[in-house]
Amino acid sequence: FVEKVSVPEYIQANARKGLVYYEEGKGGSGLTSKTIREARQIASGSISDDKVIRMNAWFARHKVDLERPQNSNRSHEDFPSAGAVAWYLWGGNPTKPQQAMDWAKKESDRIKEGDE
Repeated sequence: FVEKVSVPEYIQANARKGLVYYEEGKGGSGLTSKTIREARQIASGSISDDKVIRMNAWFARHKVDLERPQNSNRSHEDFPSAGAVAWYLWGGNPTKPQQAMDWAKKESDRIKEGDE
């Protein structure tokens, strides 16, 4: 029995926003086709357990990116920079990251506990 992770609407909306910015050419050169493919899945409400676990780790690793105002301040002239676009593509909101980070942590922990 594999429980389907339900993707909250705010995470779907963040991924959709990231895809719009990506289409506008605002994504960085480090973006992979896998990230874009998975962002499209998240935007449509679908996410794998593996992605949830990677999402939790990615958010933790990239929280430091939000110390740069062009990644976290909507009124900064360079917002959204590539770092902010990446946050959106991963389902996070770079201007208020905690909500998505908390969800990814909770779901990741739940998935890992189920594997034991």
